[in-house]
Amino acid sequence: MLRKQHTQANGRLTESRTQKLITHGGQSYALILGQCTTNLKEKMKQDPQWDSVTKSYNPLKLYSLIERTIIGHTDDQYPCTVVYEQEAAFYNHRQEQFTNSEWHERFNKRVDIANSVGDTHQHEALMKFFAKETHDGAFEDLSDDEQEMSERMHM
Repeated sequence: MLRKQHTQANGRLTESRTQKLITHGGQSYALILGQCTTNLKEKMKQDPQWDSVTKSYNPLKLYSLIERTIIGHTDDQYPCTVVYEQEAAFYNHRQEQFTNSEWHERFNKRVDIANSVGDTHQHEALMKFFAKETHDGAFEDLSDDEQEMSERMHM
């Protein structure tokens, strides 16, 4: 009898928490979407996942869509300019007034942006040096698997 009451209480508590999560998640979704510019909303509507995001009212999915839209919007730009601007922003990124965690978060975003435009930060001279040090041979002489492993180890 006591176990049944305990189970029912846990069920009501879980249901209450779930309902609050849905309510607050929907409010967060509306708040985030309300902060988006009209231009950004129009670009997000072109994404294949727009329908599922709008139906779910999930703020985390919306945030992911916003990031993907902003980071991935380089199709209409000259590729050399995009890569140059991203490298310049990456190498000129300074901590200055930011806390360690703020700087780290911003730095990781810079890395994600650089990766999204295909910037690898791999330099031929360093790849040759590490290949010789790790595999006792020239980078060009390594197998594809060894080159890939060497690149991942020394990024």
